[in-house]
Amino acid sequence: MHCGNALDHHHDPFLALDQMLAATRPGGLVLLNHYVDEGKFRRYLGMHQWNIAEEDGRLVIWNRNRREDVTERLRGRADV
Repeated sequence: MHCGNALDHHHDPFLALDQMLAATRPGGLVLLNHYVDEGKFRRYLGMHQWNIAEEDGRLVIWNRNRREDVTERLRGRADV
């Protein structure tokens, strides 16, 4: 499954990730292809409400109100 430049537009990117994983067969792949920290760059205007970044080898999704280490969130469910 591929998600390109869309997860940062989602109201709840964590729910979207959960749904992508649920729709992917065991051993399958979810590929995220996004610009780094697009929400911050676009000043959180329009659809750009989230930032997606790699920090110290970990996938992090964040905005002004919430920050989550997705690598930790998905531990035991997926390799990130």
